[in-house]
Amino acid sequence: MTVGSPQIEAPVQLIDISIGGASLRCDKAITTSAAGQLVFSVLCDGTDVSAAPKVVVRYCVLDGSRYRVGIEFVDPDAQTEKALSLIIDSRKRIVWGH
Repeated sequence: MTVGSPQIEAPVQLIDISIGGASLRCDKAITTSAAGQLVFSVLCDGTDVSAAPKVVVRYCVLDGSRYRVGIEFVDPDAQTEKALSLIIDSRKRIVWGH
């Protein structure tokens, strides 16, 4: 995950995602209102789906021993929206068993 300057590189766990943003868990705190880019690659139905949307951190709170971070996607282009839609649809099928 790259947010602001300098880069913050930390493994993140995706908690929830929508077309407008996502909730993540990570080991490092990230400043609220920090702007940057979230770079990710997810395996969806056997296909690697990658995107790098611009983001703004809306909240960062300690949740046990890790941080829960809420991010908003900023002006995603058509390719990024398509990738996000694929990921969202894939997660729905996993959750709902479709």
